[in-house]
Amino acid sequence: QVIHVGEINRISQIKQLGEQVAYNISTTKADSATQLQSLLNATGIPLKSDGLAGKTTYNAYFQVSGKYLHGDPRRR
Repeated sequence: QVIHVGEINRISQIKQLGEQVAYNISTTKADSATQLQSLLNATGIPLKSDGLAGKTTYNAYFQVSGKYLHGDPRRR
């Protein structure tokens, strides 16, 4: 698999933004979660950009970054 420079920059952006997004299963939307979802969509992971960083978003974030969102019960 070949990784292009643009993909590396996108992954770096996802990792940085993910540090600011909290796992959220409530109905409170966050602009940072919407931005994260949009970046994850750009990597080919289909997500609804709804501003809710729930299970689908944190699974996608983990798939790309290898890290969990703040507040995720699996994060140690």
